[in-house]
Amino acid sequence: ARRQRQMCIRDRYKSNGRILNDKTKEVNSILVDNPTLAAEIGIAYLSDIYGKETINGEYPFEVVKFKHSWLIMGTLPKGHYGGTGQIQISAYDAKVKFYIHEK
Repeated sequence: ARRQRQMCIRDRYKSNGRILNDKTKEVNSILVDNPTLAAEIGIAYLSDIYGKETINGEYPFEVVKFKHSWLIMGTLPKGHYGGTGQIQISAYDAKVKFYIHEK
């Protein structure tokens, strides 16, 4: 009985060890599949790193799909000089690949 239970549990795992069921996406599928979701995730990361007040001044954000990543970039109001926050996140798992805030 124990061996049978272990086999059932093992069958539910894929190569990376995640349990799959009807509420999870396939392991190789893209988790961040649209620019709105990418922007929300990227802005949340940037706000946490550089502060909400700083990032709120950089709307609207430009979102660009680049291969298997999303690049989210802030914009400056007209007549202002300086830099904006930029972040690149993976489309597969929303992990941060790169971030910077220019001056």
